[in-house]
Amino acid sequence: MPRLQLGGGGEGRPKVVEPGRGVSARSDSDSGIEAGDTTLDGRIKQVDIQREYDLVQLIGEGWFSRVYLAEHRGTREEVVLKAINSDLVTAEEFWREHQSSAQLWPHKHILRVYETVFQSDGYFMFPTEYAPLGDLTSNITEAGLGEQHTKRVAKQVGSALEWIHSKGLCHLDVKLDNILVFKSEFTLVKLCDFGSVRSAGDIVIKKNELLPYCPPELVARHANEYYQVDRVQDVFQFGIVVFYCLQGILPWQKADLIDPYFSEFCIWRSKRTGKVPRNFKPMTSRAQKLFRKVLDPEPDKRLQLEELSKYLTDRWLRKEYRRPEARDGQSQLTLGSFQSVHSNAVEKNRMLYTLLQHGVETTVDRSLKNNRIISWIKQGAEGPAAEESDEPEEPEDILKADDADSEDIDDIDSCCEEPRC
Repeated sequence: MPRLQLGGGGEGRPKVVEPGRGVSARSDSDSGIEAGDTTLDGRIKQVDIQREYDLVQLIGEGWFSRVYLAEHRGTREEVVLKAINSDLVTAEEFWREHQSSAQLWPHKHILRVYETVFQSDGYFMFPTEYAPLGDLTSNITEAGLGEQHTKRVAKQVGSALEWIHSKGLCHLDVKLDNILVFKSEFTLVKLCDFGSVRSAGDIVIKKNELLPYCPPELVARHANEYYQVDRVQDVFQFGIVVFYCLQGILPWQKADLIDPYFSEFCIWRSKRTGKVPRNFKPMTSRAQKLFRKVLDPEPDKRLQLEELSKYLTDRWLRKEYRRPEARDGQSQLTLGSFQSVHSNAVEKNRMLYTLLQHGVETTVDRSLKNNRIISWIKQGAEGPAAEESDEPEEPEDILKADDADSEDIDDIDSCCEEPRC
């Protein structure tokens, strides 16, 4: 089996802090770790990863961590290795994430994290169980999961959050990417990624929260402003996940009154109008009541998770409901803030810049091309005497491509030091 390198492809990656983490950039020496040494009283040992595991493949990569599918050489058991760059977190921060993960298991809907922790090739690492069907992001369709499967997911994730809250903790990062699927038909899903876990009541600094998961009380705060951790923040994020699973669309793009969909919801929630918001019309009255509570703009009025079971036996979608053909721009596919880090605009622009450096054109000067086409048409109308253009003819459908395709790289200069070619 070919040997995978932990550090492969990581050169030049930006040393940024993941939203909501609150970690600082530190080096190995800052963390007190050197080759062949141990740290935190010997709890994190330096090991040769290739002697312990066969690294099968890289299955995920974030801002400062990587996830590998691996096979333990001794037991031949398949596991997932979470590798966190030791230049970007301290040993203490890594240890806290591992302990937060380990203490929440055993629960059947919490990802199992094994006790082993070690360091190798500049990464802190610990193994977890392997989810063969990936996360919810890779399993959901444009129509959502459907009512039955959505209820299964809601029941299991709700149970996991109740368990976390019962220990006085808050997850703070409930999203599609952090819900793993273990069995078909969604009969077994588990909540994962406990790097953002904090105790209820902790005072933390707001970072650039992922939208639209960010609850309105945090949207209203400025970056680097302090706020108090509360379990109702998990409830709101949970509500966004369940809503998307049910319909395959978002209720809004941002929980802010400047968003017309959220504003419409707030007016309806306050009973100042009887008009049901468009994205809630496919739901039965019971489901509308559930989502009014779980997504309530006022934190103190949000649903208590133990109340969820009262709604699971109700019908959520109206019998006459038919998925509309057009989603008027609310699709998750167009929302970079809703996508996993692999769809992050900064990373995408960086990749496109690399392509440009190697002569691969990724942008289109649409005004220039339109003028070129007009000129070409005029020359054709004038007859064969017109001089042939040195420019190659380009299909009209390419020239009329959606302008949104170019918007993804409009800010390429802002995220790359070198000028665009």
